[in-house]
Amino acid sequence: MGDPSGDESAALESDIRTYFPTADAWSKLRTYGTRQWLTIDDAFIPASWDDALDQAAEGDLLPGTIAYTISGTRHRAGIVGTESQETSRPIAFTLFIACAPSFDECHLLRLSEVDNPLR
Repeated sequence: MGDPSGDESAALESDIRTYFPTADAWSKLRTYGTRQWLTIDDAFIPASWDDALDQAAEGDLLPGTIAYTISGTRHRAGIVGTESQETSRPIAFTLFIACAPSFDECHLLRLSEVDNPLR
């Protein structure tokens, strides 16, 4: 669930849109019966997160905000003509999440660009 205050909602929606194909691309992919999924290999707090916390101005980050970098493999499968095809590639991104004391439950605030995670 996203930020219940709504402060980051528009930005998170924009982040999420960059993860998905455009409407035109979806139309083409639909004709191939395309499926896509992610296999997660690792989830970790990036080493650079401490630097980000140190560099943030007061009020820039909600108390309890943390970053997790996810690395794994994106899989895509479908039918081209009469042939089944599958592709896969490594993928990485960072989730920015706010938890207590800002919220009783953790909430997703932002996502990094795909393949541009914090390390």
